Formats: sequence, C-alpha cells, structure tokens
Amino acid sequence: MNRIIHPIKNKSFLSIIAFLGLFFLVSTLFLYSRPQAATGIYGTVNFQGKIVNKTDGTNLLAGSPTCVVNGASNDTCDFRLQVYDGPNPGTATLLWQKTYPNFEIGTNDGIFDFELGLCSGSTVDWSGCESGSGVNFDTDSLYVVLRFDDDGDADFAEDYFVKRMTSVPYALNAGSWDGVDLDSANPEIKARSTNSDLKLSSNGTGKLKLNSTSTGNIEFFSASNYITSAGTLVLAGSSTLGDANTDTTTIRGLVTLTDSASGYTLRFGTDVDLYRGAANRLDLATGDSFNIVSGQYTQASSSTTGSSATITSNSLTSGTGLAISSTATAFSSGKLLTLTKTGASGSTAFTGDIANIAYSHTFNGGVGLNHTGNVLDISRNITLNTAQTQTIAGSLVTLSDSAIQSLGTLNHTGSVLELTQNYGASTGAALYVKNYGNGNSFQVDDESSDTTPFVISNSGTVGIGDPTPDHMLDVAGNIGLDAGSYINYGDTDGTSGYGFRDNSGTLQSKNSGGSWYNIATSNDLHAAVTLAGSYDYLTL
Repeated sequence: MNRIIHPIKNKSFLSIIAFLGLFFLVSTLFLYSRPQAATGIYGTVNFQGKIVNKTDGTNLLAGSPTCVVNGASNDTCDFRLQVYDGPNPGTATLLWQKTYPNFEIGTNDGIFDFELGLCSGSTVDWSGCESGSGVNFDTDSLYVVLRFDDDGDADFAEDYFVKRMTSVPYALNAGSWDGVDLDSANPEIKARSTNSDLKLSSNGTGKLKLNSTSTGNIEFFSASNYITSAGTLVLAGSSTLGDANTDTTTIRGLVTLTDSASGYTLRFGTDVDLYRGAANRLDLATGDSFNIVSGQYTQASSSTTGSSATITSNSLTSGTGLAISSTATAFSSGKLLTLTKTGASGSTAFTGDIANIAYSHTFNGGVGLNHTGNVLDISRNITLNTAQTQTIAGSLVTLSDSAIQSLGTLNHTGSVLELTQNYGASTGAALYVKNYGNGNSFQVDDESSDTTPFVISNSGTVGIGDPTPDHMLDVAGNIGLDAGSYINYGDTDGTSGYGFRDNSGTLQSKNSGGSWYNIATSNDLHAAVTLAGSYDYLTL
C-alpha cells in the first residue's frame, strides 16, 4: 500500500515535501520554541509532520502499516531523528541522535511532533544524546534525518528523509556568541581557524567593558601567555590593582611585566623606567633613582654564593653610592645600619668577613695626583643650641670581642684591632690621634676597674701605672731592662752615645765625649783629677 506524508498548511513555516523509499511522503516543519524574554532562548527545535496514504492522501488505517494498531497507545511505530554535518548520511558525520519507540500515530491521524535537542526528560542536550559528536550552530551545514521503522524490527531501514536546517533553528545563536551556548556551564569563545586572531572592538570612543556589572573575577590566562600592545599600554582609573579578598595592594600569581631587553620597560609616570637588565636582575634606567619614603625594605636571599644585594654606581664621580639617613628628631635605640651574622648551631668554621670596605684602582696615567679621599670616614657632629647641660657618653666607635664558653677549649689568637700600613715610602702614621679636649689621647685598661692604666695624655706625657703623668714618662712600679741594654741621652744610640749601660753584668756610665767606665762598687771610688791640663783617674 502506498502512503503519503502530507504537509501541514501553515504559511508561517517552511513546508518540505519529499518521497521516501517505501513511497511515503513526509511533510515536515522546523518550529522554533518561542521563549519568554525574561528566561532567555530555549534550546530546542520542533520537528513535525504527518504520514498519510500516498495514493489518495487519506489517513492511515490499522494494519497499514503493520505498526498501526487499533486503540489508543497501541501503535508500535518507531521513529529515529538524527543530525548530520552533510546531506549524505552514508559519508557525513553523525552529530546527534534520538530514538522514539512505539510512537502513537494512528489515533493522531498520522501526525508526529518531536523536539530536537531534548534527550532525557526536559533536559536540553545537543552534545550527542544517544550517539554523535555534538551539534554546534555556528555552521550552516546541518541536516536532519528522519528514519521510520514500520514493522517494529528496529532496523529503521524502510524509510528515511533528509532535510537541511534553515534559518529557524539558527535562532539559537541569539542565545550564544559565535555558536557558543552562553546558558551552558563555562562556555568558551574560540576562533574557528587555527592560529587566527579573535578581536573584540568598541565603536568610536565607546568602551570595551569586561565584567562591568558582575561581581566575579576576570581570569586572563590559564597558561603562560602575554598581554601586548602596539603602542603604550596604560593602566589607569580609580580602582586598585590587587586581591580584594585579602588586600588591595598585591597582584596574585605569576605576572611577567617586561621582556629581557632594556627597551621593554615598566614605566612609572612619564620618566621612571624599570626593566630586566640581565638574568635574575632588575634595573632602573640610567638617570632614574629609587627612594623608599616610609616603611621598611627587606632583602631575603637563600643563595649560598654570590651577592644577595648589589648596588653598583658605574659612573659616579661626586655623588653618593649608598646613603642611609634619618631625619627623626629623636633616635633613642634604633640603628641606621646593622650588619649581623646570625644562624643556627653549626659546625662550619667562620672564614668570611662581616663587612669589607675596600678601595681598589689602577692608574695608567695622571701626574702629580693628590689623593685626599678617605676609604672610611666616621664622624659625629653635635650642635647645642640650648642653655642646658648635656653629656656625650657614647663612644664614636666601639669594638667588642667576646665569647661564651660552656664546654671545650676556646683559644683566642686574633687581634681586636689590627692596623697594617704597607707603603714602602710612607711618612704617615699607622695610627694618628688628634685630641683637642682635656682627656687622654690614648688609654689602655687591663679591666674595667683598672686604676693604673697606660695613658698618653692630651699633652703627650706618658704614664705607666700613673694615670696623671707629670713628666714625659712617669712609671709607677718597676722598670726592667734586658741585659746589655743602654740608657742613652741625646740622639746617638748605643755604644757611641752616652749615658748608662749594662756591660756583662757591670753597670757603666759615660759622659758626652768620654769613655765607658765602671760605676763604683764596694770601696772603689773613682774621681777625676786635673793634672797639667789633662785628667786621669786616681784610685784611693
């Protein structure tokens, strides 16, 4: 028996008439489910038609086809809807498939009505449903295939119908961007062609706004990518750049600001440039300076070699390489500079230097240069502008060398202060003390309670055991001289001079221009007697 699928007469929809393999005529309608504006676009496409007798267009009868059975809900007719990316199901790719078993058409005069996109219940699913790779409405090559099984053997080999989707289903793009369903979870906008650009542009002076009314965050990249600009990239506005969940002064995550070349800088204002000068090094452009107005600066390094922080003045001739200053009106217990080596208990010998101040220069020219600079200059300058008494009790420089020994043997063979002068033609002093006050120029105490120190007064007198020497040398205590030593007067030293000496245990004296004679012992008495203009010794 020949049957016809008759078109529904409705000028608002497109009707398609086609002949199927078993002489069925299918009339189909793609009807878009009209949504309410407030709920967005519903994501299904209606597919409707009617199966009739082909010869006269009359309705189907029970038993013809065999799947039509008398009574309501007794039919065993099976339908299968499929979506392909091409008109030939044999070569095209299956995108979506849904089977409708035991569908009742006899009591409905052969009319069928399906919603493409519904897979289970009321859930919209274009990802494939029973089978297929998924439908994306960003292409115009989508074809619906209707398969009909009239004998209930589920082979769907009797009849099929192919229809290209036209404009009505593509209304789904009104709820998507470039074919992406914006109502789905985590939609992704991606350019179709490989390695092509995706451009977002405003019109004229209009703004391109991201997240303008939402409270969610904007994540630019999930991998190592770049934000680039052919011109100057300016970050402006009244907002702060940071993490609102913790504070508004930090940038979270890894942010690469500049390239390796000095030409790619991070500019502050119109004149301060910061860039990566070399591996693991951040540089300021020539002529720029860095100033910490308030707060503190901390440099923590885990490196075991090299320098933790380096300040290099490549062209400095008259300025200051590093200046640490305080303008506070009171400085009670703080320190402008602290150099400290501290650490946990260990077993490694200390062989380095806490501070190393060195001047090294090679001269390949210059005649008669007078180098008046100081390698280390430490000074204190006090101005008193009040009619009060104040005391400067703190030392200008304090050197302290101490240790705590609880076990073992601790030997100390080093010096607290070591001065070395290594100029072969030097006429300067290794230690030069100027004293314009009334205190001693130099003083050595054995201990803090020592009352008999070694002193050099401000006038140059020396006291050994006598803190207030009245002569050029005052000694409180015994003086010991090694055997064979001399006490000379005048500028001539030793045997040629005059004075006193030890001559193998015999004390001798000598006058200027005279000879060495034994100093009298026992009952000997030496006297000078003048005889005829000359003298000799007379023993009595």
